[in-house]
This record gives sequence, C-alpha cells and structure tokens, in this order.
Amino acid sequence: MQPLPSLIHDLHPPTSTFSSDTIFEQSLTSIFGDARNQHGEPGEFVLYTPSDSTYLHNTNSGVAIEDIKNELGVGGEDAELEELEEYVQEVLKGGRGVKLRLADAVRGETGLFASFVWNAAILAAEMLNGTAPPTLPRIDVQGKTILELGAGTALPSLVSTLLGAKAATVTDYPSEALIGNIRQNVEMNIPETLRGKVEVWGHCWGILEEQGQAEVEEGIRAPTEWVTVKKGAYDVVLAADCMWMGDQHTNLAKSIHHFLSPAGKVLAIAGFHTGRQKVADFFRVCKEEGLVLESIVEVDVEGGTREWEESRGWEDPVERKRWLTVGVLGK
Repeated sequence: MQPLPSLIHDLHPPTSTFSSDTIFEQSLTSIFGDARNQHGEPGEFVLYTPSDSTYLHNTNSGVAIEDIKNELGVGGEDAELEELEEYVQEVLKGGRGVKLRLADAVRGETGLFASFVWNAAILAAEMLNGTAPPTLPRIDVQGKTILELGAGTALPSLVSTLLGAKAATVTDYPSEALIGNIRQNVEMNIPETLRGKVEVWGHCWGILEEQGQAEVEEGIRAPTEWVTVKKGAYDVVLAADCMWMGDQHTNLAKSIHHFLSPAGKVLAIAGFHTGRQKVADFFRVCKEEGLVLESIVEVDVEGGTREWEESRGWEDPVERKRWLTVGVLGK
C-alpha cells in the first residue's frame, strides 16, 4: 500500500496559485514528517488514485482525463489546457481514479467536518480494493448490500459500487449541501448503467422511528418507510471517521445495529486526531448496543500495523495523527 496521503491529489495544475495555508500544510509533511490526515478544501475537487487501479479498468468505470477537463471547464484554447492534461496524466499514470467534489461549508454545519477527505475513508477504499496490508481484514463487497454512515464524499461507497456491490445506500447528515454533493459525486463516477444500484439519503443516527424521518424537506432525508424496510438489510456497514462526536456514539451504534444483517460485517475506521479515548469509548458503546467486536488493529498511514491499545499514555500529537484504528464488528 502506498502512503495514504499520496493517494489523494488536488485537481489543479502545478502552477496554480496556492494559499499560504496550503503551502504551510505541505511544508509540515516534508520538514517535520507531519502526516496530513485531511485533504482538499470545501467546494474544490480532488482525485483518489488507488494503489492498484485494476478494478477501475476492469469495470470500465472511474474518471478519466476528459471527464476532469470537462468538469473543470478547461478546453478549447485555454492556456492551461496542455499543462493540466500533463498534470492529470502524471497523476493517473495511465490508470483511472475516483474524482471527488468536497461539499461547500454551510453555516452552522461546519462542525460536521464533511468538507474534507479523511485518511480513514482512503484506508477504507484501499481495504475494499484489496490493496491494504495483508495483515488487515479483507471486506468483500461483491454482490453485497452496502450502507455507509457519515459518508462525507462517499469514497468507500463509490469504490464498493465499482467493485460490484449489489446495492449501495450512502447516507450523511440530512443537509441539502451534503446530500446534493454526494449525489454529484455519484453522477461523476458511477456509469449510468450502475447508478440504479446507488441511493443517497440523509439520516440522523439513532432516529429509527418512521415519524422522525419526515422532518427534513422531501428528497433529502430518506423516505419514512426506509428505516422499517431496511432493518437488518445490509451485508456491510461502513463508518469512516464517525467516532469523534462522543455524544453521538450511542446513536451511531443504534443505527449500525438496526441496519446490519444478522451475518453482516461492520468496517469502522477512525483516526486519533480527536483523541484515542473517543475511539475506545465508541467500541465500548457498540458492545452495550449488542454489537460484537471481531477484530481491531492500529494502522499507520504507510501501512504499518500494531496491536490495539485503549490507552498508550501521553501521545505526541504529530505522531498520533499518523495512526488509525480499524475495527470489524458483527452481531
């Protein structure tokens, strides 16, 4: 597996103007070894290129150069056209990728942190594709029904669909900005012939009564009958970097347990950037809600692994950002 931050590329030519914040963030990695754990900027585009893009070739899916140029409005006699094409060619290295638009930050919703791609989502995509270290569990999604909670850009769901999932339901907080952005990412990456397998809905964790699902404008939140019809319906539930809100642990665990099939698997991944204790608390709450922790391990951004520890004492913040927890749960 290649280092996780190296698999996400900002979609702009090399000579594009960088903000001082961007230059500072990039210098941290090269000078101090501070691994970036969030990528992109609200409203902008990034490209995920898997360590092995074979699956994208095989499905004849994913985003190619022409798609990127068209989306960015670059064409004709634009002075940057040639440079952009060279840049994208170098990024793709003859392969294909998954292009992601990051949701615009919305007043009152910036605390959701959905306007970035986090390392947990990248690691989930690598694990689903089978390009993560062999010491990590392989989650097979071919022919399976998939539910992603707190999807953000929906990278793991998009990869699952391209890998042959039977159906994928992508959910996040019922905000028009977030849900609309996810639907745009689906349209950009999933061929028309496969889009019928993907549905995108808003879902507030823990709200599992039908009447609670009708409080947000039509078309954003899932239909009122969804929580009943889909109870126990999903073979795989994905949750990438959803553990940082301690007051939502119980609600998240309730939603996972409600939608997971009796023989289903949960892939739960989180970074330690908000503290190890929150991650440990989440897995404890999952047990209280009837979920079984089948395996858990810590992974760094370069693929190294070590045993999971609920506490490691004081941890250097820079070093801590390099690590993630990967847990697999069942019923």
